[in-house]
Amino acid sequence: MSIIDSQIRTVSCNGCDKSVTYDAQSKESLAKAIEDNPWLKTLRIVQTAQGRNFAYHDDQCELSGVAAGNHNPEEPKKVITMPANANAIAEAAKAAKATEEATKAIKDGSGVTLGR
Repeated sequence: MSIIDSQIRTVSCNGCDKSVTYDAQSKESLAKAIEDNPWLKTLRIVQTAQGRNFAYHDDQCELSGVAAGNHNPEEPKKVITMPANANAIAEAAKAAKATEEATKAIKDGSGVTLGR
């Protein structure tokens, strides 16, 4: 029995469900993958300044990634700590409810007054 090393590569579009897997060390495998999946010829890779990579097989998928904000810098998560007493919890719940109602009003197209 012999030992065969191979490197398997999977290429997936970040905008839809297209995906293909092939042996990256074999030129024949790559040629077959391109023949069976012509979208590999138009594959475009977007790399953000933060090192995140996105692959898109066509313009529509790339535009959907841009529209979704995938290429924007990731915002650091904000952790707000406050004392866990009954008043603070009630105030946080009230603020969350007001935010939810304002978002619903905006989505429904009715007016909304911001502020207290």
